Amino acid sequence: MKIINTRDYPSVPTINMLVYGRGGVGKSTFGATFPRVLFIDFENGVKYFNQRGIEVPVVQFQNFPTHQEQMQIVEYANANKFDSIVIDPIGEAMEKLIKDHAIISGQKYRQNNGDLTMAGWGKVKDEMRTFLKCLRDTGKNMVIIAHTNSVQDGEVIKERPLVATKLVDELIAMVDIVGYLDVVKDGETSKRIIRLNPADPRFDAKDRTGALPEIIKPEYAWITKQIKSSQNASIKKETPKDTTIVTEQPEVADVPQTEEVVQEIETQQENPFDNEIEDDMIV
Repeated sequence: MKIINTRDYPSVPTINMLVYGRGGVGKSTFGATFPRVLFIDFENGVKYFNQRGIEVPVVQFQNFPTHQEQMQIVEYANANKFDSIVIDPIGEAMEKLIKDHAIISGQKYRQNNGDLTMAGWGKVKDEMRTFLKCLRDTGKNMVIIAHTNSVQDGEVIKERPLVATKLVDELIAMVDIVGYLDVVKDGETSKRIIRLNPADPRFDAKDRTGALPEIIKPEYAWITKQIKSSQNASIKKETPKDTTIVTEQPEVADVPQTEEVVQEIETQQENPFDNEIEDDMIV
């Protein structure tokens, strides 16, 4: 049994994050901002990286990795001292797993026509959990990339990470940060942002760190700087015991207006909208 005091944890712990969004908004490019990153590519989403001067090692899979291959990924990442692992995208990895008769086979798991049985769907979820936990437990940054799925939620159209089966809720529980990568207009300029507001009914979002604003810049260095700044501020500032702090939830706008969002985050050290998009920088 190992006992450790929370003050001995690193100032910026490893980040486990799920980021999702429409095609072409820059999800893969965001993953490439993480330090010493290894891409596990299921969709050839990095094929334009070379033209933009982005150089990262990539492991490509035409089929879902076997348990042996999963261990080889971990061994390779450790041997080469990678700090981050990106799975791109999780939905395509799930589709490859569903179609893999070598991993999911037998009458218990497949019907005569090859479709999955109820037990087969359970097996798929178990295999995916094992794969993701294997990577997460390396202690490295883990970024799970997903496309978006628009679903009707009452009167609201909600964007959710696109993953077959109901694994999406388990993915959200498994990671520390869940954000929707979006592109908004600032005058004539397009800006990339990640939405983290869990109170916004239009998106799945989460921030277990408690240190990030509701709109963040899609860059690893910016995110970790905010986390570290928040921790330093917490150390310096003490709240009187007899003080009650009341916060108001911001209203959710139907269409993001850059000027309004900038006002919301003007207390931050940096403006997450300070990242103009060039046409060749979107993946």
